[in-house]
Amino acid sequence: LYHERPPDIGPTNVQAQPDLVDGEDEFEVEDFIAHSAKGKTTEYLVRFMSYGPEDDLWLPEKNL
Repeated sequence: LYHERPPDIGPTNVQAQPDLVDGEDEFEVEDFIAHSAKGKTTEYLVRFMSYGPEDDLWLPEKNL
């Protein structure tokens, strides 16, 4: 039996809003899932605080 979630309760997962640092959005990292070295560049698979796996991103080290 499925009961739809009433809209007045709100969403089950509220995503955190980014902080504004030096005029740019900044998100808090929850975890580093993996890393990959490509030549002189190292990239990390990053999970952000209060976001799910569908929002994970590969980011170069210089962007962290």
